[in-house]
Amino acid sequence: MATNSSFHHFSHGHHDLVLAVDYNFYGTRMVTASSDHRLKVWDRKDDGWTVTDVWKAHDAEVTDVSQFAGLDRHTCI
Repeated sequence: MATNSSFHHFSHGHHDLVLAVDYNFYGTRMVTASSDHRLKVWDRKDDGWTVTDVWKAHDAEVTDVSQFAGLDRHTCI
């Protein structure tokens, strides 16, 4: 099986499956949604991703996420 060197593995820190990912327009911020009921906001720093915020505001798995720029730093829906 051939490998693709363009894929980059990183530790997402969720306690269950990651079900959705969304990036901002510039590719410098990402949001992950998981079966562990959490959303994580990541910022691109140097050559990797750093968690900048974690939310657990759901009683069930989070199956989709979308972000857009608002008046505040970021808004996830």
